[in-house]
Parts: sequence; C-alpha cells; structure tokens
Amino acid sequence: MNAKLLNLSPDNSQTADNEKSSSRARLDEKIAQWRKRKYSTAAVFLFLGLLGLFLPVIPGLLFLGAAFWLVFPKQAEKIWGNLKRKLGRE
Repeated sequence: MNAKLLNLSPDNSQTADNEKSSSRARLDEKIAQWRKRKYSTAAVFLFLGLLGLFLPVIPGLLFLGAAFWLVFPKQAEKIWGNLKRKLGRE
C-alpha cells in the first residue's frame, strides 16, 4: 500500500521508462531524417553549383557555398568570419 502512495510501484516506473525510450527513439528518427535531408539538399546545391560554373545564368559559387555550409558548418563559419574581417564588414 505504501508503494502505491509513493508512486513507486513497478508499473509506474516501467511506464516512465517506456515513455523515455519511445521519445528518445522519435528524437533519433527525426535527427536521422534531418541528416538525410541536409545531405540530399547539399547534393542538389553541389550539382547546381557545378552546373552554374558552366552556365552563366546560374550563380555557381553561391550554390557551391551553400553546399559547403550545409556539409561543413563549423569550417564555413570560420571562413565567413575571415572574409568579413578581411573585407572590413564587421
């Protein structure tokens, strides 16, 4: 009887563990979907960037930069900071 009053019954702890594991599984699934979308978007930008290097109507460097930013965000931030500092736009 005391276990039920303190909510220490095995049923409650088991339910809480199941909820945690299911929410963790949903979060892992969302992260995996985000990674797939991120890399597929980067692949499209890379293709458009390479196409833009040969066709004058498509801004190739812009798409190549966007693809680089999606795949390597930390390095892109460093490069962007260096460019801003060198161009005096900070």
